[in-house]
Amino acid sequence: MSKSHKDISRQSWNLDNRESLTNDDIKIGCLQRIADATETMAKNYNQLFEEKEKFRKWYYEERAKRQHLERSITTYKGNYTRLKNKLEQQNG
Repeated sequence: MSKSHKDISRQSWNLDNRESLTNDDIKIGCLQRIADATETMAKNYNQLFEEKEKFRKWYYEERAKRQHLERSITTYKGNYTRLKNKLEQQNG
């Protein structure tokens, strides 16, 4: 089984390690390895991007929930104060 350009480009080249390869063959292997590394980086970037979007969604959902609860608290406080004043007027 013959070696691929990528595998050959990984070898350390010295005078004892001669095969019928040209510099262009080694360059092609290097370019293929660079392309693989770039694809791996893009995969990691896509994972990070998806995770960021997930956390952004959670943030806005929790923010909306908090704002709704704050409005509810304000409403309940207003109703409490109104009823308390009404009770004081009836007793006073």
